[in-house]
Amino acid sequence: MIVAAKRYGLWACLWTCLASTVVAAPTATLRGTVVDSEGTAVGMAHVIVHEDGSGRQAPRATVDVTLRSDERGRFSVPLEPGFYDVCIMAQAFTPDCRKVLLKHQQTTDVKVRLKIDPQVIKQLGDRF
Repeated sequence: MIVAAKRYGLWACLWTCLASTVVAAPTATLRGTVVDSEGTAVGMAHVIVHEDGSGRQAPRATVDVTLRSDERGRFSVPLEPGFYDVCIMAQAFTPDCRKVLLKHQQTTDVKVRLKIDPQVIKQLGDRF
């Protein structure tokens, strides 16, 4: 009897965990491309995605998603629908931040065109 109760408790716990995973599963995708002012891909750019709780019924604890663009400047991340602040940074470039709305069952594409930071040009001049 005790073994059966433990087994039932284990199954109940497993189903609860699976159900909560299914409910919180991402249903939207953020996809982007990072290029410079001439349209050349910026590989290994840092991408930070921060959830903006605007419009949510109940606030919840969130964790920022950080990733890097690939050698072609591309990145992709599955997320829950909602508003996000997306910031892209790369060496020698001015960071670019923008608000993005991800909708249920949709892929949202962003193209980020980074500009060389004026401070870098000022300090390095022709060496850059």
